[in-house]
Amino acid sequence: MAQWSIKYKLLIMTIAILVVSQLLVIGMGSAVMKESMAAANDEAAAKLTEEVEHYLSAEASSAAHKVSGYIQRSFALPQTLSTMLADSSVYIASEPLSRNSVDNLVKSALFANPEISALYSQFEAGGYDGLDEESIGLGSHTTPEGSLEIYWVREEGAVVNYPVDDANEKYLDGRDEFGQREAEWYLCSKDTGRDCILEPYRYEISPGNEAMMTSMSSPIMAGGEFRGIVGIDINLPVIQQQLTELADKLYGGRAEIHLLSGSRRLIASSSFDEQLLARPLNEADADLDRQIERRDFSSDPEMLVNMVRIPIANAKTEWLLLIRVPREVATESLITLKQQLQSAERKSLSTMLMIGAGTTLLSIALITWLVGSITQPMNVMRERMMALASQEGD
Repeated sequence: MAQWSIKYKLLIMTIAILVVSQLLVIGMGSAVMKESMAAANDEAAAKLTEEVEHYLSAEASSAAHKVSGYIQRSFALPQTLSTMLADSSVYIASEPLSRNSVDNLVKSALFANPEISALYSQFEAGGYDGLDEESIGLGSHTTPEGSLEIYWVREEGAVVNYPVDDANEKYLDGRDEFGQREAEWYLCSKDTGRDCILEPYRYEISPGNEAMMTSMSSPIMAGGEFRGIVGIDINLPVIQQQLTELADKLYGGRAEIHLLSGSRRLIASSSFDEQLLARPLNEADADLDRQIERRDFSSDPEMLVNMVRIPIANAKTEWLLLIRVPREVATESLITLKQQLQSAERKSLSTMLMIGAGTTLLSIALITWLVGSITQPMNVMRERMMALASQEGD
């Protein structure tokens, strides 16, 4: 290198400085751009997740409102009838309604409320008119023991009466696998003196045809004591249908909606097998059941979950409605945005490299011309000095 001319030394050093400077500028620019892109991506992800959560919350609240409205409308019937029967009983009124009148009242109420599957009013001994012994054998509304027991059922569009043959069946306390008593529909209001709603159960409407149902009861309180109940059975498939239709509209049908009872048994579900209805949630999805128990859905890496509580105030219980959607489905727009940002980043980097390469080549050309213009006079002078020196030597 010591033998190189000053021209080449200047060119190499200047070009090296230029190339290193360009690489530093491009490197720093690329790092800043990556950092900005990452920050923009994180901010977009946070905002999108927040928007998705707000959307799911709004949809869950709307669905919960419909379910709550259905339950409250259904509960209004036994609550109203229980008040009427209490007020007209011998313990409050001077002259109670006749048993035929009470029977017709229950029948008419069921006929006027097509969403109700069954309507019944059953009393303690002497619980309505105090005329049990005198009423034996006077109609299907009176048991062989004389108590007033009315049970009307809707079957194929008609309202059908089923006489109660045993007044003691309403006290049966044998328990099922979940600990619920056989006559919980009556004993709950008798024990608590308040409205009750049963856990969901399957009822065979006809051979081989089962439907999800629940029962609601309202106590008849007269003279400061429990006298009996008014109860209804309602079909739950109408709720199942509403939730399934909503799930089909959310995220192209890829969302899930589940309705649970107070003990986390499945009332309706848009995705779980129908045979799991009325069963505990942990049999369908143990992880989801644990998340509800811990009240922690944020740890689920695959699903976004929103849960709304549906209070059933008079019965002092609540149902739960959940909407779940896969995170990758809910954040599809974020994935698209990431891809767009990555594409923009690559294009920007390519543009920076092209501009850097172009400016470097142009600079090299200018530097070569500049160094040449500076060193050319020096070379001429050097040649003249060498020529003079050789003449003096001669």
